[in-house]
Formats: sequence, C-alpha cells, structure tokens
Amino acid sequence: MIALRLALYSIVALLPSSTVWSADRLELSDESHVVLIGNGLGSRMMHFGHFESEVQMRNLGKRLTIRNMCDEGDTPGFRPHSGRDSPWAFPGAEKYRKLSSAKDRWGSGHTGSGFFETPDQWLTRLQADVIVAFFGFNESFEGIAGLDSFKAELGDFIEHTLGQKYNGRSAPKLALVSPIAFENLSAVKNTPNGEVENANLALYTAAMEEVAAQHGVLFVNVFNVTRRLFDSADAPLTRDGALLTGRGYAQLAPVLADALFGNTSTAGGDVAKVLAAVREKNWVWEKYYKIPNGVHVYGRRNKPYGPENYPDELIKLEEMTAVRDRAIWAALEGKVFDLAAADAATHALPEFKTDREGTYLYGDEAVATKRWQMATRSNCSLQRRSSQILLIQCKWRSTTEGGFG
Repeated sequence: MIALRLALYSIVALLPSSTVWSADRLELSDESHVVLIGNGLGSRMMHFGHFESEVQMRNLGKRLTIRNMCDEGDTPGFRPHSGRDSPWAFPGAEKYRKLSSAKDRWGSGHTGSGFFETPDQWLTRLQADVIVAFFGFNESFEGIAGLDSFKAELGDFIEHTLGQKYNGRSAPKLALVSPIAFENLSAVKNTPNGEVENANLALYTAAMEEVAAQHGVLFVNVFNVTRRLFDSADAPLTRDGALLTGRGYAQLAPVLADALFGNTSTAGGDVAKVLAAVREKNWVWEKYYKIPNGVHVYGRRNKPYGPENYPDELIKLEEMTAVRDRAIWAALEGKVFDLAAADAATHALPEFKTDREGTYLYGDEAVATKRWQMATRSNCSLQRRSSQILLIQCKWRSTTEGGFG
C-alpha cells in the first residue's frame, strides 16, 4: 500500500499545474441552448447559481437558455433513474459496468422501471447546442485499476454525443470538465487528508485530458484550479473536502467561464438580481426535471392516479421554467419583470377532484384559514416561493428526544 501511494504521489507531481484547454473555447451564439450533464460538481451548481449567472452576465442580449441535467453518481455511460427502465446513457455503455443481479420486490432491482426519458431524449427536448460534461469524480474511486475502462467509456460517450443532432441541425459543441481537488479538512473535520483521493483524482484528470485531446474536444482542468484555490483560501471552500460551498462555487465560476467560453467583454445586469433570478429559475427547473416523488410521476407507482394527476403539473412547471428564463433576461437588462403575471398566463391546472367533502384553498387564501395552524411542537413554517408555489417546511425532532419521528 505504501509503495502504491508513493507511485501515485509521483504521478501527481509530474502533472501540469495550469488549467488546460485542448481545443478552441466554445462560442455562444444568440439564443444558444446550453446543457450541463454529469456528476455532483455540476448538480450542486443548480443550488448556488454562480456559474450560470457568470455566463449569462457575459452574454448580455444573447438570451441564453441554460439547463442542468447533472445528477450525483452519473458517469459518461451510467445514468440510472428510478423511473427509467435502462440506466445506460448510450448504446453499448452496459459493457463498462456490471450490475448486481439483485431484485427488489417489484422485480426491477438496479435498473429502475418507468417511462422517464433517456438522456438523449432530454437533450433533444432541450435542443442542446452546447454541452458541458462533468465527469471523473465518481470514477476515481476505482483507482488505477479503473483507468482504462474509464477512458474507453469516456471516448465512446464523446463519439456518441458528437454523432447526435439534438438541436435538429448540427452536432453539439462539447466540453469536458475534470473533477475538483479534494480539500484537506482533516484538522477540523473527521475527513481524509486528501492525499490518496487527490492522487486518484489527478490520474483521472490526466485521463480526461488525454481522451479529450484524442477526440479534439475542449477540456478544462479544474482539479489544478481548485488545488490552488484551496491552498490559498483563508477559510474552507468545501463542506467536507469534496463538496464545494457557495463561496467555493463563487470562486470557481469566473475561472470556469473563462476556460469554457473565453473572457467575453459584454456584461450586464445587477449581480445580485441576476443571481436571484437564476436561482429562482433553477428552483422551478429542479422541480420539473427532478420532480419530487418521481416514482409516482414516471415510475412503478404511476398508476392508477399518475396519468390523471401529473401531466398538467409537468406542463405548468415546464412553462414556469421558461417564464423564468425571461425573468433572467430582464434582470440582465435592468428591467422589471412581473413574475406573478407571467405565471398566471401559464397552463391552467384542472380542478382537483376528490371524494372528500369540503373546499380546497390555495395560496394566500389557504394561509389565512385557521386550517393551516401548525401544531405547537411540529416546528413547521410556511414559505412562499412564488405566486403559484407554497412550501411547508418542517424540522422534525428525533423520537429519542421526545419529539416527532
């Protein structure tokens, strides 16, 4: 084991210390559709919004549409979903990963079950012109033994992607983004010191660069970028060594935007207002693409009520997401956008049918009624997200503490 670690560390020492571009940066045309795919590094961008805001503000007037399809655990070829029959992202991807033969009580086991669309179908629905792919972190846990398989899988993914015309006209512009480095927080948290983790991450970063160069696609090395950021930071930039905080994403955003699209001069909008508009759009988009309890919407529990209850909600959420694109563009131009009025013009939900007596109330009318009084021990609160969406947020206490389970 010691010899293996020394070998890994020597490889890391030989890696270049600069951000690497192995192809021309991506050009964003007017009304380009940009889609992020891949692992948790990209997925968590949905919650913070710094990268998307950076890109939008550098492209004033282009009316970009940006969507995030990333999900923790996704690899180039393996992107499982509980509501989809197949976990494979492209034909032939199954050869890179052997699934257990274990089955659950529904008989689907590790493969999911339902009609949630495939990655290719989603990219076609979104008319992807530009794809930014985040890979390498999940795969790095396989260490040296998994490198060859990873490079082959990544190469097949690139060939498959560049062979598609998701926008109906041309192959997408593609960029690969490496995993970030692992931050050493072992002195303050019970986490690894990152030596072995960074050795493996460096190997997979180098592998991504090699495969990107072979296929002539853009590669961005954020492993080295974040390694330098961590070394110079006066406070942690990750929660646990692996997951960037909001501050970490804020520092990464301009570097990543430079690497992908170049340091464009056009800038517009109030930063705080644009960021708020991006976060609002992403909040609704997540409720559409990663709709809660999706097994009822798309999967094995869809029937008997799903076909009646969910299609209208999906239509409305899709339209509300598009409304928030317009809100972003307005914020970039310093204009006021009436979100409530725009939401009101989206798809009307049908009347809620029930066999129970009484009248269902919505929005402020529901909040005002005494029916919404919270139990004194429930520790719940009401939070308005928009004119159409109301949240009930609860913090439950453990039953072992005499509270609620």
